[in-house]
Amino acid sequence: MKLRTVSPRTTILTYLLIELFAVSFFLLLQRNRTPFRYFSVMQALEYALLAIVLVFMLIPVYLELFGFGSIRFILSKRGVSYQKHGLRYRLAWSDVRRVILATDLYGRVTKGSYLVFYADEAPRQVRGRAEFNSRAFGVQYRKGLPEAISKYCDLEIENLDAIVKTKR
Repeated sequence: MKLRTVSPRTTILTYLLIELFAVSFFLLLQRNRTPFRYFSVMQALEYALLAIVLVFMLIPVYLELFGFGSIRFILSKRGVSYQKHGLRYRLAWSDVRRVILATDLYGRVTKGSYLVFYADEAPRQVRGRAEFNSRAFGVQYRKGLPEAISKYCDLEIENLDAIVKTKR
């Protein structure tokens, strides 16, 4: 099973917010452009501002190809893998010692928390994508993922009850 490391809901919401602001500014600038009889500094500034806003409209494309949208997590019968542009971590199921639903930066377990696979018995806590390494990496929690993990791994997912309690 090949998944995005960051949940699709978070990705789509981020892209939507970027495009909402960029397109609205682009339309505002396009509507308020004034025709000049001769080329002037004001006209050059307007075109420069339009070019900058067009670059902002392309940010989601960059994020999808090289940013957090391109990070993949593979869950298979052989183990788990984390693929990032030019980087790959792998753990066989026999190497996975702990699976923990990590707390976020505020110490809470939320829907945005990551399910982290650790290769060590007493690992250093990992709270997000920036701290992933070859011995500890994971995927953002989403519904149905614990059941998919249980097909391949007999380990209990620690802190999972915290997210189940908050849903009730």
